[in-house]
Order: sequence, then C-alpha cells, then structure tokens
Amino acid sequence: MNKFLFVIIFLLCLNCGSYIIKNPPQIPPPLEDELPKYDSPDKIWIPGYWEWTGLNYRWQEGRWEKPRPGYKWVKGHWVEIPGGYKWIKGHWEKLQKDY
Repeated sequence: MNKFLFVIIFLLCLNCGSYIIKNPPQIPPPLEDELPKYDSPDKIWIPGYWEWTGLNYRWQEGRWEKPRPGYKWVKGHWVEIPGGYKWIKGHWEKLQKDY
C-alpha cells in the first residue's frame, strides 16, 4: 500500500507547476524591473516576469544567472492544448541546430 501511495504522489509531482484551464487570464504588463549592477562577465540578467500560480499571477523578480551553453531562457507562457491552455513555467530551452 505504501509503495502505491508513493507512486501516486510521484506522478502528481511530475505535473507540479503545470496548470490546464479553459480561458487563461491575460498576463499583466511587466513591472518596472531595474537592472542592478553586477560586475561579473560570467552571468546574464534574466528579466522579471509574471508566473501563473494556479489561481493568479505572481511577479518573479529578475535575477542574475550563469548562462547555459547551447540554451536560451524562455519566460513562462500559455500553450494551447486539447481542452484548454497549459501554463509552461520559465525555463532554459536547448537551442535548435540548423543543419
């Protein structure tokens, strides 16, 4: 029984941060996100953005982060799927190679 419960919780957690709704509310305009000074050439600025919580949007402050070679930052956004829209959290996405 405990193993079954663990599997159910694990499967539910795989979907954490994913929300599917019929009509997503419009993303609010960005807040002023002042770029703080940073003297390190090994980090890039990820601007602030609105993150969907499942009930409403919450502002995520901008931050300095080490760039990931071969990846680009994609801010959170809605994607249309059968039955509604799914929220995709901000993430690093692998760059496509042009062949």
